[in-house]
Amino acid sequence: MRLPRVVPWTGHQEFEQVYQWLYADIAESPHLVQLGIDRIKAWESRGKVPRAVESTVAFAQIRLRDRMGLGGPWLSQQELRLMYAMAFVRFVNGMVDPEQEGAFAVSVGSIAERLGLPLWFVELRHAGTHEHLPSLAVLRDGSEQAMDWLHEFYWSQVLKPEGASVFDVKTIDNIRLLLSNYKEARKAYIKESKSRPSASSARFNGALQRLIQELSQDIIKEAIIPLILNIGGMVPTGKKKRASQENMSISEDLIQLWKPLLETFANAFPGFGNDLITAMLERIDSANALFKLQPKQDFADDQTKSASYLLTIKQANIPDTDMVKELNELREQLNQVKKKGATSTDAECMRSQELSAWTIHDVSSWTSSPIGCLPDRKFPILDLTIEPENTQL
Repeated sequence: MRLPRVVPWTGHQEFEQVYQWLYADIAESPHLVQLGIDRIKAWESRGKVPRAVESTVAFAQIRLRDRMGLGGPWLSQQELRLMYAMAFVRFVNGMVDPEQEGAFAVSVGSIAERLGLPLWFVELRHAGTHEHLPSLAVLRDGSEQAMDWLHEFYWSQVLKPEGASVFDVKTIDNIRLLLSNYKEARKAYIKESKSRPSASSARFNGALQRLIQELSQDIIKEAIIPLILNIGGMVPTGKKKRASQENMSISEDLIQLWKPLLETFANAFPGFGNDLITAMLERIDSANALFKLQPKQDFADDQTKSASYLLTIKQANIPDTDMVKELNELREQLNQVKKKGATSTDAECMRSQELSAWTIHDVSSWTSSPIGCLPDRKFPILDLTIEPENTQL
């Protein structure tokens, strides 16, 4: 028999009330958000609160201070960035660390993927810990999406009616295994049918039926669709197999792999198509923040085009390679890179000199000026541009 769990809140009604306060509109009802923060502080004085609740109140508190300027004029953007980054580090660690149960440590990314935590959250946590702090705009957007994730994966699950289904890790792992079995069977059938048109479809049909038997409408929406849309599902693991901006077409093998499964789900579960499209659109919308963190592809590629990099991209097409010829070609490429680098460096130096703010004046044309004034006896305006405190989130 499972023992009752002691919690710091008085009942389900109080827990739901605090949730509504924390997720109230900060612009219209900041006092409600503050009520939720104060109530959770009271909970923390009574006992331990869940990690998800701690993260929710941390993000709500920082967003409230950021939006309303409650920190006063001395709260700089750098301080806000540090606060957001610390909240993100504790949020990701708080979700991932309890899953480190084995004798050997598992990567944060793999655990986050298993929990349904967006991988760009992990990248944001890594940047805030080991690299330059992300911009305030990225951190604000990240905190908003983190609040949405906590709402979907914690608050909405806990606040479900008693009769609603809640899926444990074992159920999700079993569904993931059945989905993997279908993929393997379907891939084997596609490969075999290319050489033998009369190939049997019994194996992948059986795997598909076993998967269908374990599913329900709730599992489809909350488990199957996220698994399908993750990398390794409809998004191929190999980057070369994915669609790109230059080529938006999808390979025929990928279509044949998932078409029977999607058609079967659409026939067995009404609303599956709408739920799948909605989830895809949400992923496209939330992925925009990832481009703010990562450099553009062209810029990232240019960073690798150095002399040492060019020496590694030459590939031999024949087994009997003329080493002398290869060495001469590599030396020629290296000289071209060095020559190009020297030319661009000289041009940049000349341009920087032309754009220099300093100008040499003749002694006779120089006139004395009071301390702090420019030569034209005017006071310069040296105020830094500070973002207004009422900037929208």
